[in-house]
Amino acid sequence: MLSNGSGSIANNHFYGTITITDGNMEHVGGIIGFLKSYNRYQNVDNNYYLDLCGVSKGIGEIEKIIFNDGTEDGIKYGIDYEFKAENVCTKATTKEFGDGTVLKN
Repeated sequence: MLSNGSGSIANNHFYGTITITDGNMEHVGGIIGFLKSYNRYQNVDNNYYLDLCGVSKGIGEIEKIIFNDGTEDGIKYGIDYEFKAENVCTKATTKEFGDGTVLKN
């Protein structure tokens, strides 16, 4: 089992601009750049970033995700969730930030 501890990235709103100077967008996201791994001990939820901020995804990269089937490298972890980055770090428009739609979620 991964021993990466537990943590939470939740209820964040990014309304700004990201400028990539070296052309490498591999580890660039509107909320999170890079996570080494994600499993049942992490919580990423209810994060919003401006759709015009300069990046196309909320999480740049997660190296290893242990999905709800609980298997990784042949080991059973018994995880009971399904992780989809676009559901926890969501693009929002200027209008949605301005009219309070983002804050209501």
